[in-house]
Amino acid sequence: MVDEEKLKQMTKLAIYEEGEGKKALEISEYNRWDYVTMQMVKGWIYSTISFAALAGGELVYKDFALLDDFVDGVAPVLIKLILHYLVLEVIYQVICFFVYNIRYTRAEKGKRRYYGLLSRLVRYYGKEDDE
Repeated sequence: MVDEEKLKQMTKLAIYEEGEGKKALEISEYNRWDYVTMQMVKGWIYSTISFAALAGGELVYKDFALLDDFVDGVAPVLIKLILHYLVLEVIYQVICFFVYNIRYTRAEKGKRRYYGLLSRLVRYYGKEDDE
């Protein structure tokens, strides 16, 4: 006969593994610093591509009016673009740092809860073997 308590524990574990735990267990395999750094590098790549696309879109939208500014001098236009890019990156990287630190912390809490349920199930099996 199937024991209800054991079934409840196994069901909780399976639900966690298939739901929120799938991502949490994947995240918690990394060291905090490694995970956050990896996500920040990905964010840097994506934001650089986005900035280039936006700058290109603005160039096309303004009907290449920025090219007229190049006649006046390349340096002011490049300085303006670089400053905008740096401001975007600093703000975005700070946001990434906090967001991915919070995600890692939540994943660690979930992993601890998962291992708690797992150890409870192991203890339950140990009791069952003693009987």
